Amino acid sequence: IQVVSANPADPAKVTQVRAQVVNEKSKEVLFETRTIGFFWLLFAMNIRVRLAVVNAGLDNTAAYVAAATEERDISSLRIAYSVDMGFAPVDPDVRTAFARAIDTLSNLGCNLTEAHPSTENPITMWNLFALCEGYASEGPLLAEWESQMSPGTADIIRAGRDLAGWEYVDGLHARGAYTRIWSEFFTDFDLLVSPCMQLTAFDIDILSPASIDGRPVDPFFDDWCSLMLPANLTGQPAISIPMGFGDDGLPVGLQVMGRRYDDATVMTLAAAFERAAPWKSLVDGGSGFEYPRVIER
Repeated sequence: IQVVSANPADPAKVTQVRAQVVNEKSKEVLFETRTIGFFWLLFAMNIRVRLAVVNAGLDNTAAYVAAATEERDISSLRIAYSVDMGFAPVDPDVRTAFARAIDTLSNLGCNLTEAHPSTENPITMWNLFALCEGYASEGPLLAEWESQMSPGTADIIRAGRDLAGWEYVDGLHARGAYTRIWSEFFTDFDLLVSPCMQLTAFDIDILSPASIDGRPVDPFFDDWCSLMLPANLTGQPAISIPMGFGDDGLPVGLQVMGRRYDDATVMTLAAAFERAAPWKSLVDGGSGFEYPRVIER
C-alpha cells in the first residue's frame, strides 16, 4: 500500500491524498481508497497486504471490516474526551478544530465526558525506549550509510548508544505501571478522543517547532507529538481521522483510542465520525464545516 498525491505533476500542491494497493511487478494500481471503510476492506483482501491482527488466537478481520462499514448505534459508548490529556500544550487552532469535532460527536448522540488518565507527559519514558531500540535497529547502518543520512539523523541514532541495560529494565517496570493506569481508565470508558497532533505540520527542514501554544519544545527529538505516545507505550489501539484545518490551512486529525484488543470499537466511532464529517466535505467546504481550504504551496 502506498500513499500518493492527487497531483503527481506537482507534489508540492497536494489537494488530497489517497491510498493505493499496487502490484509490485506490473506496477498496476489494483485498488485505491479515500475512506476508512474501504481502506479496511483492502486490508481484508489477500492482494498486497492482509490484516493479520489476532486476538485470543482468532482472526478478527471480518469484525474489523464490519465495524468500519456498518452503521451502528454509538449512543451507549462511554466516550471520554480531552484536548490535552492534562499535560500537552496544544495550539489554539487545533483546540478550536477539536471543539467542533466534539460538537459533531455530541450531535451524533454520543455519551461524552471530559476526562483523561492521571498521568504525566510520557516523553521521558518514550525517549528511553525509542532511543535505545532505535540504536539497536539503526545503529549498524551508521558505518556504511551515515554520509547519506539527513542532518541530525545520525545524532538521534547515537543518542541510544550509551544507555545502560538497567535503565532499559527500569523503564520496562515504569512502562508496566503506566500501562496499568491506562488500562484501569478504560474500565470506566470505552474510548478516549483527543487531537492527534498538538499543532499543524511544520516546515520539513526542521526537526521540531520552537514552541507550541507559547510553551518551548525540546528541539532534539519528538516533544511535539506527545498525544500519540500513550497508545504506543501501552499497546492500545488508536486511529486518526481528519477533523478540519488549522489557521494555516493545514489539516488537523482526531485521535480515537480504545482499550487493548478492542480495535473494532475504535473503528466503529471513527467510521461514524467520518460519515458525519466526511473528509471531502472538509476540503470542499461541505455543509456543516467552514474550515479554511488547503493552502497550495
